[in-house]
Amino acid sequence: MIVRMHDLPRPEIEAARQAITLLGGPVKAAARLGVPRYQTVQSWSRHGVPTEYCAAIERELAGAVTRAHLKPHAWRRIWPELADLQPTEQGV
Repeated sequence: MIVRMHDLPRPEIEAARQAITLLGGPVKAAARLGVPRYQTVQSWSRHGVPTEYCAAIERELAGAVTRAHLKPHAWRRIWPELADLQPTEQGV
């Protein structure tokens, strides 16, 4: 069996999909986050959320999906101020 990289589970993609669902779908998510085109939000379910929207998603969802969920491999580097928080506080 051949396993392609895009077939492997990617936690940031699952987090993006969960965030879009919790925000009410791509159209409502775009409106709530100030994204000009809902198609941009749709693309996040395949490519992940751009860093510039992660904090807004965390705020809009009251922490149900965090920046650490959306950027699990890089959140400490991107937001070093969060690195002092306990892992359970970030949901990771």
